[in-house]
Amino acid sequence: MQLDGGWQWDISMQYLGHYDNRGEYKGFYVEEIHGKNIPSPTVTLNHNQWQEALTGEYVVINGEHKKREKPREEVLDVDSIRILRNNKLMNSDWTQLVDSPLSEEKKNEWRIYRQKLRDITKPENITNEFPIEP
Repeated sequence: MQLDGGWQWDISMQYLGHYDNRGEYKGFYVEEIHGKNIPSPTVTLNHNQWQEALTGEYVVINGEHKKREKPREEVLDVDSIRILRNNKLMNSDWTQLVDSPLSEEKKNEWRIYRQKLRDITKPENITNEFPIEP
């Protein structure tokens, strides 16, 4: 849904989850934003399923969004690390807004956390160990 030239996420919005041949989610898209620039294959997700998919605990099995039957592999590939990192950054963007309800001290903790997230995808720092949210 567009609002004053920007985008506002709507819980009734349908998301498209792009996945690989192992059923691992590789990216998330919204037709209203991405238009025809959406890779395939995809599975349609509602808002709750999208949030579940972001946890890494869900995969696509036979074209359906399903909870993993066994734990995720310990080592993630670089693309998966970037996707998870980007989602963590996106979900914490609000902490850096001017009108955020957080104190300056708390904002700074989030700023440091977000920098650590950016650093884990530098070639010399690649890791699947994510920093802990403040």
